[in-house]
Amino acid sequence: MDRLVGSANEVVTIEDRSSTYLLVSGAMVSTISDTLCADLDLPVQPLSALLEVEGVGGQNLPYRGRGYTVANLTFPGVSPHPIEALFLIVPETSYHLRIPLLIKRTFYRRFCVGLVPHLQLTSPVYGNWP
Repeated sequence: MDRLVGSANEVVTIEDRSSTYLLVSGAMVSTISDTLCADLDLPVQPLSALLEVEGVGGQNLPYRGRGYTVANLTFPGVSPHPIEALFLIVPETSYHLRIPLLIKRTFYRRFCVGLVPHLQLTSPVYGNWP
């Protein structure tokens, strides 16, 4: 499965706890597994307070998650201070048991690359980021 989806080889500190994450280049939102959210006792807000999930034709789509949450992240060696991030809480899957956080690349690029001017994100597929 790692060949298809990718593996998490990075560690982030979320609310003073280490966790693996996958940096997702095409993601529109960052996600956290329901289990990790509960383990960290993060406050849960209803998704309707933030957005509505719609299909291409504008029809409402059912969402099985509990909502969204806000958590503080620290990227070791990159961000010396916590950075507040918004996460969509997603239902548990076998993938999320191994990799509970998916972080959108634009978040990382916006907050972390600016903190370390010499930091270069690279990918064998896309080359240098940003």
